[in-house]
Amino acid sequence: MSATMGLKAEAVPPTPAPADHTAARLSEDIPGGLGAKAQRAWTPDGGRGPAGGHRESLRESLRELQTWDQPFQSAGVVGVATLLFYLTQGPDAVCLPALGCLVLLGRVLLVAGARAGMTKIERENKDKLKSVSSLLGNLVMVVDSALPIPDKSTVSKFIREAGELVESLANRVCAAVNAASEPSDEGHAALKSVSGHLVGLVLSFYLFSVWTLLYFYVMYQMLWPVVYSRHKDRIDPIFAKINKELDPLLVKAKAAAGKAIAVAGEKAAVVAHALLDKLKPLAEKVQSAASKVASPSHAAKKESKSE
Repeated sequence: MSATMGLKAEAVPPTPAPADHTAARLSEDIPGGLGAKAQRAWTPDGGRGPAGGHRESLRESLRELQTWDQPFQSAGVVGVATLLFYLTQGPDAVCLPALGCLVLLGRVLLVAGARAGMTKIERENKDKLKSVSSLLGNLVMVVDSALPIPDKSTVSKFIREAGELVESLANRVCAAVNAASEPSDEGHAALKSVSGHLVGLVLSFYLFSVWTLLYFYVMYQMLWPVVYSRHKDRIDPIFAKINKELDPLLVKAKAAAGKAIAVAGEKAAVVAHALLDKLKPLAEKVQSAASKVASPSHAAKKESKSE
């Protein structure tokens, strides 16, 4: 990590991998949730720069962050995520919304004060204060670059592309869940994957808080793709060995689950038959009483009594 933090790191292109490989699936087409580089990537003119060149979309910006093409920006995302995770943990945890409001308040007061000072210096037109005005101008530029406030069109573009990412992820999840119930080889593979993910999520929510899982997710998004692309030759054999050892266990578990379902079905059938046998005499009594009430003799007796 220190090598990437110092000099310009080499670009790491996404490495194509077989779709049926576990390690490859973990690194391909990762839907990001990180909002860094938004001001640089989205412009009010619909994503095109002054010269008409194509600017990056949200997905391309996230991909560049994950491949560490810009190491300082990627390291900044990791550092900010780690700092927020540290501040929101423990008995003295900071309320994240309150922290965001305080940061925004500090930005507003700092920029407003600096611009007010620059305006006053320009009105007085004193040469000895021009250096102070230049310093305040640099301060405003630093704050604006560190905490950019996007305009209306930028916000609209960000929300639209973020919604597309969420929609893509939701469609993939729904497709995987539907495929898991299909009686085919692809369905069996999807069943294995979906079941593993769901069990892992259940255990994760029991063991960790939502903020902790969110931090793990961000670290996974930022670190796993570049690690896998650089050490693919070492990682692939490890995953292949793990899959080879897990396959017999999964087959046994699937067979045991099938037997358990069959036994449960047989027991449910026995209980249902026993319940029907107990309810049969009661049903016969109810039917007999209903037939007596509906008979003509019963109606005639009722009329005679009423007279």
